[in-house]
Amino acid sequence: QIDSQVTVDAQYVLELAAPRAPTLTFGAINLTDEDPPGVRTNGGYDSKVHDPRGRMYYAKALFRF
Repeated sequence: QIDSQVTVDAQYVLELAAPRAPTLTFGAINLTDEDPPGVRTNGGYDSKVHDPRGRMYYAKALFRF
């Protein structure tokens, strides 16, 4: 039996009102930095289901011309 894993992902999108202004996106994956549940394999986790990388932040800018 494998324990469950609950992660929290969050994203904030900022659309500026100025003409031709970029749309900015900020976010986080696995915000609470949950470790994947242990499994008896070489890697120690189920790589098909869980992600061992922990908390990740990202930012994106979308420009329209």
